[in-house]
Amino acid sequence: MSDAEFGTLCRENDNVQFERTKQGAIRMHPPAGGWTSSGNQEIAGQLYSWWRLHEHGRVFDSSGGFRLPDGSTLSPDASYLKSLPKGELRSFPWVCPDLVIELLSDTDTLDGLKR
Repeated sequence: MSDAEFGTLCRENDNVQFERTKQGAIRMHPPAGGWTSSGNQEIAGQLYSWWRLHEHGRVFDSSGGFRLPDGSTLSPDASYLKSLPKGELRSFPWVCPDLVIELLSDTDTLDGLKR
């Protein structure tokens, strides 16, 4: 699936969160459960509070996807970029965040998240 086709899939199904692995496999993520959702909000809130003190770069929540150098398009639970070329926010940015935060949920493994 090309980048354009993946973008179209995501736009046409905006009620589903998709990710694409470096092998090109498409993964769908169900809505988060209560504890996970609350934990993600806490993480994003703390990252945003830190950003408000510095007001440098950009912070992103769990719905933000990034096209990574290995060809995958992934959505971390929270992330931060020091800088982003203008215009890159219209689609999935071709950049690896400077900071990525992932909340380990019941269905995750530490090894899986590290990969």
